[in-house]
Amino acid sequence: MSVRIKLLAFLLTALVNVSAEADVLKPVDSTLSDYAALLRAAGYELYSFDISDLIDNQYTITVTVREYEGDSLINDNVSGWPRAFSNRTMLSEFSEEDRNSIKREDIYDAEKGIYTAEEKINIGFLPKADNINGGKNICVLVNLPQMGDTQIQLDLHPIFFSGNPTPIYRYSTRPFATTQWKENEFTPLVLLGSAWYDQKFNVLRFCGESEIAPDLSSDILKDTPHFYVIGATVTKQEN
Repeated sequence: MSVRIKLLAFLLTALVNVSAEADVLKPVDSTLSDYAALLRAAGYELYSFDISDLIDNQYTITVTVREYEGDSLINDNVSGWPRAFSNRTMLSEFSEEDRNSIKREDIYDAEKGIYTAEEKINIGFLPKADNINGGKNICVLVNLPQMGDTQIQLDLHPIFFSGNPTPIYRYSTRPFATTQWKENEFTPLVLLGSAWYDQKFNVLRFCGESEIAPDLSSDILKDTPHFYVIGATVTKQEN
C-alpha cells in the first residue's frame, strides 16, 4: 500500500471518529429555568412583585382575597383572618444583649438600624390551575421570603354546558397591570378567574388581556362568571 493511500485511509478514519464524537448524546445538568418550565407545564404558577420602595418606612402588609360573581363583589375577604406581615424588622426591636450577638454581615442596613427587610412578595398557585373532573379548590401561597408565608384555600365553581353532564373546573391566572401603592387602599395583584363556555364554537375559553386593569375594566372580566382578586393593603406603622 502506497504512502498516499495510507494517508487517505488515516484521514477517512479520523473523519469518521470526529463525526461519531459529534453525534454522542451526553447527559447534562438541568437548570433552574428547566425546572421552572416543568412546573409551569404541571400548572404551578408564580408571580413576584417588587416592594423594595417601602423599605424606608415601617409598614404592615395585609393580604386579602376578594371574590366576584360576574360584576358583583360577593365577599371582600375570602382569606378569613388577617394575613398580615411587616415589611422590615428593626434592630431596636431586640434587647441590647441580642443586638450584640447579631453579626454585622447579617444586618440588612446597620446605619439605618434595619435588621431584615422585605424586597418582594410572591403569590403562587398550587396545585395545577387547570382542574378537570374533581378539582374543586386551589391553594394560593403568599410568601415574603424574609418574613414568612401563608396559604389560602379558594373554592372553584364548576362549569356546566349542554352535552357534558360532568362539571369542569378550569381556572387561569393573570397579573394586574403595574400600579402604585396607596396607603390604606387595597391594591390588586393577581386575578384567578374561571373559564366560560362559548356556545358558538363549543369550546371553553379564557381569552383576553394578558394584564388586568386595576379598576376591573378589562374585557375578560365581562365574560368570566367567577373570579378572585388577590391583593394587599399597606398601612404605615406608628413609631
